[in-house]
Amino acid sequence: MDRLSTARVIAASVALTAGLAGSAAAATHWTTATHLNCNSRTAHVGRSLHCGVSVSTIGGRGSARPATGMAILTSTAGGSLGNGGRCVLVPVNRRTARCSFVFVAPTGARTATLRAAYAGDATHGSSTASRTVAVRP
Repeated sequence: MDRLSTARVIAASVALTAGLAGSAAAATHWTTATHLNCNSRTAHVGRSLHCGVSVSTIGGRGSARPATGMAILTSTAGGSLGNGGRCVLVPVNRRTARCSFVFVAPTGARTATLRAAYAGDATHGSSTASRTVAVRP
């Protein structure tokens, strides 16, 4: 076999392998929906507002598994987000993982939009959620 033929065989093999890997990834990739809820629509400055994030597996092929990893938390008003803005997901059933955090609103803010961003894992896609709360003294 000459060099050109060898290169063609290698290229075909790489293309076939990539195609099979892409099929496997498509078969196990799940769509997610992230939800963020708090125990009140109002955050009081200096007091804890308890919130939770849930990431649900909503579409895909194969046997469903809960998402893994963490949600990254941010606030438009600043303030304090528990665990350094990281919320580690814990599975609660075949399709859902949850975590909870505490938000403490800063002085001077009138509203705060809390955002939870799930980046995905090896088999789950990314999704985000947000919740706006009023801030009162």
